[in-house]
Amino acid sequence: MGPDAQEQLSVGVGALAGSTIMLLTLPWFLSVLAGRVSIDKDNKLTYTSKPKLVPGEENSLTRTGVDCAPEISKGGALMMITSMSYLVIQLPALSFEGESSAEIGADENGYALAGLLLTLFFFCAYLWYQWRLSQGSHEPSELGRERIIKEHMNKGMVGIVDAFRTDFEPYARRLADSYKAAHGESFQERSRRISQKKGGGPAAAAGGSYQAVADSSDSLDLPRPLRDRFVRFVRTFFDKYDKDHSRAIDLDEIRLVFQDLNEKISKEDYKTLFQVFDMDGNGDINFNEFVTGTSQYIVSKILEENTPEQLEKKKSQREEESGEEHEEMPEEFVDMDPKARTKAILVKSFSTMMLGTGMVLLFSDPMVDVLTAVGERTGVPAFYVAFVLAPLASNASELIAAYNYAAKKTSSTILVSLSALQGA
Repeated sequence: MGPDAQEQLSVGVGALAGSTIMLLTLPWFLSVLAGRVSIDKDNKLTYTSKPKLVPGEENSLTRTGVDCAPEISKGGALMMITSMSYLVIQLPALSFEGESSAEIGADENGYALAGLLLTLFFFCAYLWYQWRLSQGSHEPSELGRERIIKEHMNKGMVGIVDAFRTDFEPYARRLADSYKAAHGESFQERSRRISQKKGGGPAAAAGGSYQAVADSSDSLDLPRPLRDRFVRFVRTFFDKYDKDHSRAIDLDEIRLVFQDLNEKISKEDYKTLFQVFDMDGNGDINFNEFVTGTSQYIVSKILEENTPEQLEKKKSQREEESGEEHEEMPEEFVDMDPKARTKAILVKSFSTMMLGTGMVLLFSDPMVDVLTAVGERTGVPAFYVAFVLAPLASNASELIAAYNYAAKKTSSTILVSLSALQGA
C-alpha cells in the first residue's frame, strides 16, 4: 500500500465508523419524521385512513408514530451482537496509550488477529443465518407468513387474490381446466351463466346438475404444501362466521367473509358469487365448496389480468389513485405481464448494482487521497476528516432513498426505509 498505508487505513476506518453512526442517526430520524402517521384512540396506526397524519398532530410525540416490524428489532439485535467484535481490539488498545507506535503495534498484533477471526466468524454465521431463514423450518415460517398476510388484510393493504397470486399463478390454467373437467364449464362460464339469470333462487341458478365437491384437501390440483397452507388459511375465515357450527355459511356470511378477505365486491355480485360457490344448490356453502370456490375466484382473477382490457383498466386506475396504501410502480414495468415484469426488474436491479459497484471501484482510491490531503492541509487527523465528510458523499443516496420511501407513509415502505438503513 506504500509508505502512507497507516494514513489510508485511518481514512478507511473513519469512513466506516462515520457511515455507521450517520446512517443510524440523521437518516433514521428523518425517515421516522417523514413516515409518521397518526395513532387513533385504539392505539392503531392510521395507515388506511385519510388523512394519514391528522392536522394539528404533526408535532406530537405521543399521537404519531411508525410501524416498526419485528424484522427491524431482529436486525438491531444482530447489529449489536456483531459489533461486539470491535471491543476485542478497542478495549486492549486503551491500555497501550502513551507507548510508541511500534510498541503499540507489537502489543496489538494478537488482539487484531483475534478480532479479525471473530469478525470472519460473525460474517459466516450471518450468511448461514440468512440461508437458514430461506430454507429451514417450513412450518414456523409459513405460520409467520400467514400472520403477516392477515395483519395486512386487517389494515386493508392486501386481498386474498394478491396474497396468493404468486403461489397460484403457475397452476392457474391447470386449476381452471380441472374445474371445467369436473363440472362441465369453467368458473367464469358458470359465473356469467348465473349472473344472466333473473329471479332464480340458488337452486335454480345452480341448475341442479352438480354433485357435492370432493374433500377440500383433495379437490385442489396443487402441490400438497401449498394446498394445505391455502386450506388452513381460509379455514380461519370460514370458522369465524360458522358460529352455529353447522359447517356451512349463508349469503350474508359469505359477504362478511369476503369483506374480511379484503375483496371489493358489489351487493349484486355477492349474490352471484354465492350461487356460483353453492355447487349442490341447497342454499348454503359448506367448507369444501368454499375452498373450491375461493381458489377458483383467485384463479379467475389471475387469468383475467393479462387481457388487454384489464391491463388498460388497471393503468387507468393507477393514474386516478392518489395517497393509497401502496407505492407506485415505475412506468416502464406497468404494462408488462407478471413473468416479464419480474425478469425486467431483476435485470434492471443487477445492471444498476453493477454500475454502482464499478463507480465505487473507480472513485474510491482518489477519494481516499482527497480526504488525506484535506487532513494534511487543515491539520485535522485524517480519521476525523473521513468520519465527517465521507458519509455525506458515500451515503447520501441511502439518506435520500430512505427518506423518500418513508414519506409515502405506508407500513411496507417504512419497513423498507428502516431496513435499508440497517443494511447499509
